Amino acid sequence: MSILKQIKALEKKRAAALSKILSTSLVAPGSYGRVYCRCGKPNCWCSSGKGHPYSRIVFSEGGRSKTKSISEDNVGWIKKVTKNYRDFKEGVKKIKEYDSILFELLGKYLKEIIMQTRDKKEYN
Repeated sequence: MSILKQIKALEKKRAAALSKILSTSLVAPGSYGRVYCRCGKPNCWCSSGKGHPYSRIVFSEGGRSKTKSISEDNVGWIKKVTKNYRDFKEGVKKIKEYDSILFELLGKYLKEIIMQTRDKKEYN
């Protein structure tokens, strides 16, 4: 495959990745998890088991780790927006990879067209 065709194919992939991340509207950094916590009451059923289940999101803000409790009504939504965030970050990573390859191909393409130019007419 010629360098020019490689560049055009790469640009299509890059445009598709960019379009996908730009179509994302709701994101939440962090990770969702379901954890168990004992309440501390000696007569509660949780004192002899894993504990009371609750859902939470853990994220970083200002360099510090934060945890927020999530109501059961919002679990589906939180899962979706945290996945959107991971997908967004993955899309950005792909675009960086494509750009790196693109710059390499453009350098090769420049050398190729310089040689073609010189083949047409030698100059001093």
